[in-house]
Amino acid sequence: MKWIIIAAILAYASAECANACSGHGNCGTKDHCTCYRNWQGADCSERTCQFGLAFIDTPQGDLNHDGDVTDTTSDVQWNQENSWEMYPSVAAQESHTYMECSNKGICNRNTARCQCFPGYEGSACQRTVCPNKCSGHGVCRTVKEIARGALTKHFVKHEVGTTYYEGVVTPFDYNLWDADKNQACVCDAGYTGPDCSLRECPRGDDPLTYKNVDCAGAACRNEKQTLTLKSTATDLVGNFTLSFTDWDDEVWTTFPIVYNDWKTAYTTNCETEVQAVFEDALERIPNNVVPAVTVTATCTGANDFTVLFEFTANSGDLPIMTLDTTFLDGTIHTTTGLAATQDGNKEAVVCSNRGLCDFTTGDCTCFKGYTDVACSTQSALSM
Repeated sequence: MKWIIIAAILAYASAECANACSGHGNCGTKDHCTCYRNWQGADCSERTCQFGLAFIDTPQGDLNHDGDVTDTTSDVQWNQENSWEMYPSVAAQESHTYMECSNKGICNRNTARCQCFPGYEGSACQRTVCPNKCSGHGVCRTVKEIARGALTKHFVKHEVGTTYYEGVVTPFDYNLWDADKNQACVCDAGYTGPDCSLRECPRGDDPLTYKNVDCAGAACRNEKQTLTLKSTATDLVGNFTLSFTDWDDEVWTTFPIVYNDWKTAYTTNCETEVQAVFEDALERIPNNVVPAVTVTATCTGANDFTVLFEFTANSGDLPIMTLDTTFLDGTIHTTTGLAATQDGNKEAVVCSNRGLCDFTTGDCTCFKGYTDVACSTQSALSM
């Protein structure tokens, strides 16, 4: 009997929590360790990694050891609000709760660092990775940033009467669960594709779609804009610029245009001189943004002229150019400015629908019978 009592005492004394909870928890009833924050495991020897909103929900079991796996909990061990022990309630629309490594990585229990699966990044694997780092031809932006206008809009094509965009035409606030988690590339002008690795090809008007006959119920026409530059005196000096916005919302500014009294400074015809100056200014914009423009000038005084721009190579209803007179000294008349004289309605489609785009070079390979950089000129009837 004596030995039985001693054995029972020894057995009771040895029935302690495993490894004394490794110094990272308290030993409770039934030899169960209650681990300190950021520690876990039967003996509290394993570290926890950072949590993020789960891309994919996974039930975690009885986190708070209350025998009920149908509730949400804020558990000391996991220290996360609203971690689901079972699958979330569809009726309550609860999903994407906090999960270790956002359910897109494996926790290294020794270092407490997440080892993210391919395509994910962040201390808790909480963000998607932009493919190929946007190939050096774009920037990586979150859904929230894109919605707010990091990508306001990206022109796709202008067909007869309709303009198509991708991206966000009207910025707005996006605040769903993945607002700061999902990312995408916003490509530089001239590049496209999920990773911005593809070159864009020139666009033009399809020569076989009602050319000169019908464009959205009206005669096909080029964009026309009018510049009025007028002063109330004869002392205008300095320079000014014009800015042209392309279909990708990229703004291109001309080199400074030096103002001259075209009526007196030039011995040749004023209209001819003005025409040459403005055509050269726009067509010298880099990257062939304005391939061709026809300018018609009317001079009505030494400091009073009107310039009509007809964009013969830029299809569609173009944004109105802007005039910057910051460095033009003198008294400028209030009528000075730009206005749309005629909205363009011709198509702007890749290779004019009459060729194939080589996305590695950004060049069009035209079908037989079609020429120019955008295949928009019909040289002969195709067979």
